[in-house]
Formats: sequence, C-alpha cells, structure tokens
Amino acid sequence: DAVLLCEENLADAFGSRIADFEAENSVRCDQQETSAKKYAKRRIDELRERVARFKTQGKTKPIPMTQGLIRKEEEQLRAKTHRIAMRREVDPTMVPLAAGIIRVG
Repeated sequence: DAVLLCEENLADAFGSRIADFEAENSVRCDQQETSAKKYAKRRIDELRERVARFKTQGKTKPIPMTQGLIRKEEEQLRAKTHRIAMRREVDPTMVPLAAGIIRVG
C-alpha cells in the first residue's frame, strides 16, 4: 500500500523530469552536431583549397595525400553525427532498485 503510493509518486516525478531531460538533451545534441559540421566544413574547404593550389602550381605528388585527408574528415564527420544521433535516443525506462518500508517509533 505505502510502497505502491511511493512508486506512483516516483513515477510522476520521473515523468516530469524525463521531459526536461529530453529537451535539454535535444538542445545539447543540436549544438554538438552544428559544431561538428561547421568544423568539418571549414577543414574540408581548407583541404580542397590546398588541392586546387597544388594543381595550379603543378605539384601533383601531395594531391592524393590531401584527398585522403578530405576523405578522413568526411568519415570522422559521419562517425560524429552517428554518435550524436545515438545520444539523441533517450531510454525512459525506470527500473526500480529497491522498495521497502521503515517503521519509526
């Protein structure tokens, strides 16, 4: 009886807290995703400019290495966005750890 009442109160409190957590988590994930995309775009643009500069200078030897760096940045961005997408998924399962009543008096 008392345990059931406690569990109901905990479930109600958990429900209100999970909504707040999901909202905060979404904002945090959005910020991380935006930051990762901006960084990758900046880095890839720099590397593409480098490739273009090598081509105009007739330096063909470093081009494949630089193109490899571009592919590496693109792969790192895919991995980061995948990890962020996984963090967006919140498991709202509440698992009871213990229940009991302490009689005082």
